[in-house]
Order: sequence, then C-alpha cells, then structure tokens
Amino acid sequence: MLEDLTAEEEAARRRKFHREFWRIREAEEEEPWRGWGASLSRGWEFRAAQMVEKLKGEREGVLAYLGGPARWRHRLRTTNLAEGFFRALRRYLGRFPGCVNPAHSEHVLGCFILACEQAHA
Repeated sequence: MLEDLTAEEEAARRRKFHREFWRIREAEEEEPWRGWGASLSRGWEFRAAQMVEKLKGEREGVLAYLGGPARWRHRLRTTNLAEGFFRALRRYLGRFPGCVNPAHSEHVLGCFILACEQAHA
C-alpha cells in the first residue's frame, strides 16, 4: 500500500534517495558499486520502483566509466557540463522576480542562451 506523505516528508525521502544514489556514483571499483547498488535496490524497490528498475536495466552502461584509466574515471562519470549549464541558468534566473507566463519564460530562456553563445564566441 502506498503511503500518503506530506510535501516535507516526500522532499526528505527524495533527498535521502539522492544521497544514497550518489554514493554509488562515488565508487572507484566495480565491487563496491555492485554492493551499494544491491543495497539501494533492496532499500528502495517499493518506494522508488521505477528508479530501481532503471538502475538495474542500465547497470552496464553506468559502469562503463570503470573501464577507463583510474586517473580519468572522475571525468568519465561526470555530468559537469550539464551541471555547469544549469547552475549558470539558476544564477541567471535568480535575477528575475519570476516568470509571469509561458511566453515570458521562453523569452528569459532565450536571452540566457543568447548570452551564453555571446560569451563563448
């Protein structure tokens, strides 16, 4: 039976899942990764079934970074490019009081992308 959670309880559950998931991403060798992955799967199979199934289904692709040289593994498993983009976007959006409608949202996003293109030209 699914639990009825308050917004705060749901947010806390998501934070806990993210912490446990990112622990898996810190593994430098396959054996600890598989152990942490199995632990995550057992602990969350009923509370986050879709994520657990996705993790199981894409396990070998997720482990691909372990095939690279040890000194490069941190670069192979990162999403820094996307993280940097979204961090800059959040900082940019912090300058605005809020978007009033979808057209305004598109305009603000368009301005941000144009500013990024000009900065890298």
